[in-house]
Amino acid sequence: MQFQNYASGQWIAGSGKQAELIDAITGDLIGTTSSGGSDFDI
Repeated sequence: MQFQNYASGQWIAGSGKQAELIDAITGDLIGTTSSGGSDFDI
């Protein structure tokens, strides 16, 4: 599952290299996410 970023009132899927999100208790992979392609310049 790829998690998205909420920015400027909309959900945006990040592009590029994905970071793995790991459950802190079980060590299982929960999903991935990326902030690539997001424009944080306001």
